[in-house]
Amino acid sequence: MRGQNLITLLEYEAKRQPALATLIANLDRLSHEDIQTAEVRLPWMRQALLQMKQDHAATAVLDASCIITSVVPDPQGEMREWTGDPTFVRVGGTHLEVMPGQLLWFGQTGVWLDTIYSKLIDPQLYARTVTRGQIAKSGYLDAVRNRARRLSFTAGPTDCEPMAGVRFYTPG
Repeated sequence: MRGQNLITLLEYEAKRQPALATLIANLDRLSHEDIQTAEVRLPWMRQALLQMKQDHAATAVLDASCIITSVVPDPQGEMREWTGDPTFVRVGGTHLEVMPGQLLWFGQTGVWLDTIYSKLIDPQLYARTVTRGQIAKSGYLDAVRNRARRLSFTAGPTDCEPMAGVRFYTPG
């Protein structure tokens, strides 16, 4: 027997055994050590008491008034596509390479290039892009994932360099 079956059986036995009913009534005040040393008739009763205590603790966490359940709104912004030649643009304290077809998302506070955010918006990002319309950030992230899937490298049996086509730039 496991889980709820043990607890159901324990509750039934508590109706017949006052000492067991007292243990259940005081379960939240008992420590695990108290339950381990408590006098019970059968070992499964101790298991059920421990399981019941664990269930009570989990329920108490869910019922705590300090937990706030909320939803963050999906911000709207403008998705744009890079149409210029491959180049490096300033993002924060570094430079990132942008390639033709790369998607960017301009929100109220900055710009996203794939999964990189910057409050600093390089002027080239407006000059060399075309708009793809107003879209929620989640829609932009989906579009970036889809584009990455189309561009992903799949190694064949003779390919030995999985990083082929990846370039790193260190500003000098």
